[in-house]
Amino acid sequence: MKRMLKIILPLLFLLVSGLAWAGPLERWAVVRDGKVETVIRWDGDEAKFKPPADATMVNVQNIYVNFGWLYNPTTKIFTSIPTAEERKKKALAALKKRLEGGTLTAEEVDLVVKEIAEALR
Repeated sequence: MKRMLKIILPLLFLLVSGLAWAGPLERWAVVRDGKVETVIRWDGDEAKFKPPADATMVNVQNIYVNFGWLYNPTTKIFTSIPTAEERKKKALAALKKRLEGGTLTAEEVDLVVKEIAEALR
């Protein structure tokens, strides 16, 4: 019994002290230059965590956001970055549209090749 108390009491103390220390944690996006750098759980207390001076903290408790997403502070809208598959589809659609329009100049061919190479990254 004593051995069990030696294990349980410190754990109980840590649990209680941790609950007393932590306020209600919410999800916050750390946004810098219009791009989400990371998403953290934070209670808003700057004494415990000071956000970077050049970053904006946006509460994202009730929405799904991930790092790399873009944020427009005017509209307050997050947009995900396009996947490689979406970039490929867009480049191929642009190529199809140009090919259906007639012949391509050498400059246009170079542009299409660059767009496809960009989409395949």
